[in-house]
Amino acid sequence: RKESSAASDVYKRQTEAAAKVPTVAKAVSTGKVYQVKRGDNLTRIARKNGVSLSALRKANGLNTDRILVGQKLQIPVAEVATAISK
Repeated sequence: RKESSAASDVYKRQTEAAAKVPTVAKAVSTGKVYQVKRGDNLTRIARKNGVSLSALRKANGLNTDRILVGQKLQIPVAEVATAISK
């Protein structure tokens, strides 16, 4: 019985902590989608949309700057992107 209560307490603390952390999904859901065209690069796309390069990478789960023609990128909202990049 004690184990069940302890596990419940741990779960409750984890759930409360998770609720306080902003997620990329929340930021992305209010943004727009950009389809990569020939000659595009992440830096140019970020500048054109007024977001930081790191926010654009985070919003799309990218570890590198490599993108492909036809790939769809989530463009986060500028204000939210700034908060995420910190």
